[in-house]
Amino acid sequence: MDPIAVTGLSASFISTGISILAWRAAHRSSTADQATSRIEADRRHGELTPRFTVVARPGNLDHVDLWVELSGPVELGGLDGITISVRDDIPGRTPVSPAGPTAEEIAAQVWATHQFVHGGDGADEHGRSVNCGPLRVGQRRQFVLKPTRPAHWMSESVSAESWQAERAEHPFVLELVCRKEGSPDWTVPIKVELP
Repeated sequence: MDPIAVTGLSASFISTGISILAWRAAHRSSTADQATSRIEADRRHGELTPRFTVVARPGNLDHVDLWVELSGPVELGGLDGITISVRDDIPGRTPVSPAGPTAEEIAAQVWATHQFVHGGDGADEHGRSVNCGPLRVGQRRQFVLKPTRPAHWMSESVSAESWQAERAEHPFVLELVCRKEGSPDWTVPIKVELP
């Protein structure tokens, strides 16, 4: 075989091998860059987690005025929207007997001491959640809460007073799902001391 052809063939194999190794290194580098970018994006998202100041004061009759302020971080600027929900003390309740309430009836019941007043604030029909529009850092919104009542299937066996006493044994927690264009949502739980 011609020595020049052998040399050329060897150089070709070496060149192909180097190309394959370079491609693998570039692929690993690209994967590492993607991982680093994801870690940085997650870190930045964590830094921008909204902070709130929530104050509850006695309102008219047995109602409670609830003030929700977006207090930071300043770099966040603001939020495009917030859904504020009353968190159940035992999520995922299920029917315990065939003759008892349905899963839908159980889900509709707010299992806390208070619920949002349906109407002006945009609260849902059950008083579980309210949609708050855009809010900038330093702005606040007022909402109105009212005491929950026993569900219709337990109204004869449970008085409003005993219902409230039982609910008061659990903390009142709001869950705020915060939205900002270009960012994944944040879910922020807040324990509220009610008057």
